Amino acid sequence: MKDPNLLDRAPGDVARALALELLEKAAAAATRLEAGERDDALHAFRVAVRRLRTLLEAHREFLEETVSKKHVRALHRLADDTGDARDAEVQLAWLAEHGEELAPRGRGAASWLAQRLSERREEAHEALRDEVLPRFRKLEKRLSRRLSRVEAAGTPGASGPTFARALSELLRGASAKLVRSLAAVNAATDVEAAHRSRLRAKRLRYRIEPLEHTSLRRPARRALRALEELQDLLGGLHDAHVLSAQLADALVDAAGARARRQHEALYSPDGSRPEKDLGPGLLAIDRLVRDRAHGLFEELDARWNEERRSAFAEEVEGLATALDRRAARASRATSTRSRRTGSSSRRGRQDQGTALHRRRSRASPRSSQR
Repeated sequence: MKDPNLLDRAPGDVARALALELLEKAAAAATRLEAGERDDALHAFRVAVRRLRTLLEAHREFLEETVSKKHVRALHRLADDTGDARDAEVQLAWLAEHGEELAPRGRGAASWLAQRLSERREEAHEALRDEVLPRFRKLEKRLSRRLSRVEAAGTPGASGPTFARALSELLRGASAKLVRSLAAVNAATDVEAAHRSRLRAKRLRYRIEPLEHTSLRRPARRALRALEELQDLLGGLHDAHVLSAQLADALVDAAGARARRQHEALYSPDGSRPEKDLGPGLLAIDRLVRDRAHGLFEELDARWNEERRSAFAEEVEGLATALDRRAARASRATSTRSRRTGSSSRRGRQDQGTALHRRRSRASPRSSQR
């Protein structure tokens, strides 16, 4: 959203304008998905929905008449319900990239796992097409109608908080939460802390992004580059954790299926032998995933140590302070305009009073002559 007065406008007006932009992007991606597109369209849809949900959550106090908690929860469910399709696509891409690193036994297991993931991906896309997108279209209509309502103008100079003031508070809160959650990631196996940090990094990034087209674009872009680096590390770690969980399930299922086939082979009249054991090959893949997770954690630990976290928090604080100064200038300008308007009104009333007195004075002699 390119608006030179963005930071001086009312938070609700800015949030509505940004939300309508994001809703339009989500709708365009949904159209592509409905037409049969896959990876890029799904990514675009998920990103737009997540950003929209984060925006509405952050500014809901200024949008109470427009957006309800029910709408935010609906967006949350939409994002969650597209996760399986996205995870399957990421996992299949990882297997295709790293399959050559495996021994022949591991490659056989990788082919079996890829088939399993492909089936899940197809199921997820079917659910996306038949259930998720129709739900989105209904929500899109409701949100578009509500967000497009003409409300009280929030132009520069209007009373009440500005977007700059509201955003400064949001940045401080989001930054503090991110730094705390990062400090809790002490090992590659800290799944929950890493997942929480990844989500908080996204939220902070989404809140800084509107500043790219303001006078604060340079410090904003520095912070965004740092967050993109952090998201890459945490996103890779998250993908490794998800694939590790999939492999745990696959190992159990493969072992169960093999035991069933061994049992059936005992009673088979032709004495057929069960298929080869997939367990060793799946464990070989699991070791690759484990090594990937450990490598990413070591990189995260080195790049985002306590010193770096503190420096980043200071960067965000600098942004928040600059926003506070902007809000203070806008407030002073509003007060000055109000005083000038008040003085002009008083002068106008005084001039009217003087003119009336003069007219009465001129009329008074004529009255006495009559």
